[in-house]
Amino acid sequence: MRAWQAIALLCLTLLGVGLYLVVRLSLASAQQGVVRVDPSTQAVAGGSQFSVRVMVDEVSNLGAYEFTLGFDPNVVTYVSVANGPFLGSTGRTIFCPPAITDVGSVRFGCATMGMSPGASGSGQLAEVIFNAAAQGASALDLTVVSLSDPLGSDIAAVPQSGSVTVAAGTPVATPTPVVPTPSPTPGPSCGGTPGHMVACIRPAGQTVFNGSNFNIDVVVNNATNLGAYQFSLEFDAVIAAYVSAQRGPFLGSSGRTVDCDAPSLAGNAVSFVCRTLGSTPPGPDGNGLLATITFSAVREGIGLMAVKDPVLTDIQANILPMDNPMGGSVVVVPAPTPTPGPSPTPTDTPTPTDTPPPTPTFTVGPSPTPTLTRTPRPTSTPSPTPTFGPTPTYTPTPGPATVRAVPASQEASVGVPFTLDIVVDNVVNLGAFEFTLSIDPAVIQYVSAQLGAFPGSTGRPVDCLLPDRGAAILRMVCMSRGSEPQGPSGSGVLGTLTFLPVNTGSTQVNIEEVILTDPMATMMDVVKGNGGSVTVGPGPTPTETPLPTSTYTPGPSPTPTITPTPGPPASPTPVPTFAPGTTAMVIEPAAQDVLVGDYFTVDVMAYNVTNLGAYEFTIRSNPNVVTYAGVSNGWFLESSGRSVFCPAPIADGWVLRFGCVTSGSGTPGASGSGQLAQVLFRAFAPGSSVIDLSAVALADPLGATINAASAGGSVSVSALGAASGGSDFGPGFVAAAAVLAGTAGLLLRPAIAQTEGRDFRKMRRRWRLLSGSIWRGRRMLSRVKSLWRRIIR
Repeated sequence: MRAWQAIALLCLTLLGVGLYLVVRLSLASAQQGVVRVDPSTQAVAGGSQFSVRVMVDEVSNLGAYEFTLGFDPNVVTYVSVANGPFLGSTGRTIFCPPAITDVGSVRFGCATMGMSPGASGSGQLAEVIFNAAAQGASALDLTVVSLSDPLGSDIAAVPQSGSVTVAAGTPVATPTPVVPTPSPTPGPSCGGTPGHMVACIRPAGQTVFNGSNFNIDVVVNNATNLGAYQFSLEFDAVIAAYVSAQRGPFLGSSGRTVDCDAPSLAGNAVSFVCRTLGSTPPGPDGNGLLATITFSAVREGIGLMAVKDPVLTDIQANILPMDNPMGGSVVVVPAPTPTPGPSPTPTDTPTPTDTPPPTPTFTVGPSPTPTLTRTPRPTSTPSPTPTFGPTPTYTPTPGPATVRAVPASQEASVGVPFTLDIVVDNVVNLGAFEFTLSIDPAVIQYVSAQLGAFPGSTGRPVDCLLPDRGAAILRMVCMSRGSEPQGPSGSGVLGTLTFLPVNTGSTQVNIEEVILTDPMATMMDVVKGNGGSVTVGPGPTPTETPLPTSTYTPGPSPTPTITPTPGPPASPTPVPTFAPGTTAMVIEPAAQDVLVGDYFTVDVMAYNVTNLGAYEFTIRSNPNVVTYAGVSNGWFLESSGRSVFCPAPIADGWVLRFGCVTSGSGTPGASGSGQLAQVLFRAFAPGSSVIDLSAVALADPLGATINAASAGGSVSVSALGAASGGSDFGPGFVAAAAVLAGTAGLLLRPAIAQTEGRDFRKMRRRWRLLSGSIWRGRRMLSRVKSLWRRIIR
């Protein structure tokens, strides 16, 4: 009996284990999200437009998605893709970079941000629209499907592909036994004058991630019997780098043989030439895609694109008359992954297969079509105000927007900072802006820039790049994110700039360049208004009247007035001691002595950190003793080669908040110890002030928190320098020059370099060497100052 009992017990155990495994496998299968094409199969008529939905089933806490949809380009052609309602159904903010298209595939994805949980359940991720180009069947293959939660953790996903069958189009009453006719599907529109031939860029505006690839389509409208074309596409080489170019389908759509020269790159322009061969059939008519140029976004900012010197001919090589071409723009925003804290973003790396497919080789035979002569037409300069593109739902106001400086004129005193507002008027649906100012650095110097209230007044989140600055040039770029709400309209302050007068005299603050776009990155018509003028007079006598004189009353006289003692602080902040190997963020020097009127700096240092991708800190000081003047990113964060993005600092009285993040795939963050940032102060009045370091945050490149200890410092200000005369700002002015004259590592665009007549790329390297020398020599300067004070005492 015991043997039978043992056998029965064993059988029951095995049965239980089997059932348990079945249940676990079923649950695991149920927890996998399913991403599918809907409908899975469909039949459409040739020449028609149809759509497929990309759906997700049974997913929990979805924060981001990405997919690649493959198709047969000989049967269907891609038109567009749009995000569906499911991802943002819990109220999280959505950001969708432009789709990446290739021959036979489209790659698309969206990420979310916010404190709400991700979407759960089932719903529509995206809708993809195609044209049924030719009779046949095409698979719709879902590949590279990726789902993640708001923290960036992967969610298992099972793809389910689909297919489409394209039937013959509706037969015409009289069949034509001639040559193949072009597809009746309307081509892309430039929005120009009806009946006039024009070339344009599509999309007119787009927003892309730094480090990603994006496409620019060159389109023609209202062509007649097109036989050949040539053009150059100019781009902003600071913002984008050329990757590849391939011809579009329009030129050969009537059945003619097409022969194209290899694209050529010269400076910031890509040239493209294609021609057709033979006397029959006729060339295509109407609208179509001439070529697609692929670029890589290499730096955050706003870049312009323009079609230059287009020449189009018919099949007899007669030049076709056309209107001026229409340009476009691209806004490059920081890649979302490096943001400190939870990182709700999907993979932001560009597709590894961004090289164009091999272009078919055309056999060049006897060509009755004369080769195009590259004769530029004087009327083919791009319109400076390309206000076309996807039509928004708002009604534009008459006339262009205007950007101006307020006040138009003001007076200032040497050594006393002043502010200038840059104001926009008559703008509609503002999404991003860029302006460049020029000043006379012998009279005033740039200190800091603060985003105005207007760009974010409708609730759109706004990011600003760390301003580019040279000795006489300042460039500020800010961009808003998201598809909703609409951008602000009307008038308001774009940014407030702080300057420091350094010498008596007069200077103009000229507005050199202005770019405005809507949230879709479409260029706006804008006019440069008046700049500002500043007259600088002598400052209040540098003897800044030594506040309450330190007269010590003998006897029991408990005077409540503060009588600051010259010399070292009464209780210098002790230097903290950390255990060896502790990751820490500290203020250096921990304590220092300065004179009234001096500029001095403190370094925010990181110690023993590994794989640093971002940092942020808050500094508090006593505004009755010292005043904040500026802040710049240090050398350490970018030391591993990652790109650095620093939003504008937030300074409010006695509080400064500043931070920077990095981006770049495949490059680790910085490791070791080094300078995170340098903060510039000016000694305002005798006394002591803490330099309190709080709200410190370190994160790796994926946004994971790096725990760190922190320690602040202190400064003691004495009135011994009150007698210094003239414009002598004291030894601290040398350190101030390093921060005020320019931030190391920032590169101005070539247009600015031409305006200034200087090579700012060389200046960048020189500033790095100069600022590095100043940083290394700051401690020596501090020691010399201390020694000098001992001598004069």
